[in-house]
Amino acid sequence: MKRAFYLLALAAGLSLMLYADDWAGNLVDAVCADQKEKTVPCDATDATTVFALDVTGKIYRFDPASNAKVAAALKYHAAPVPDASGHVPTEVKAKITGTEGGGIIVVETISLQ
Repeated sequence: MKRAFYLLALAAGLSLMLYADDWAGNLVDAVCADQKEKTVPCDATDATTVFALDVTGKIYRFDPASNAKVAAALKYHAAPVPDASGHVPTEVKAKITGTEGGGIIVVETISLQ
């Protein structure tokens, strides 16, 4: 009986992975992105606690557990390197794998560039 339960749980977990999608875009502060008038950049920082992903103008938010994953990844993300002109980019590019429903992404994996 235990073996059947474990096999069923494994099959369910693998089936969820089949529905995972990938998104790539800029991490933004979701609170800032929600404001109607954006007078300041909404790039995510170390102080951000609620994140969103801007994929060519479409904003995807994250569930609370995913916000914690993104915050942890951002904490260990290397500092940006200045380009040839000396400009230090403030954008954080991210590649997310997960599932989406109603504009909310549940993150399985995150990679920051």
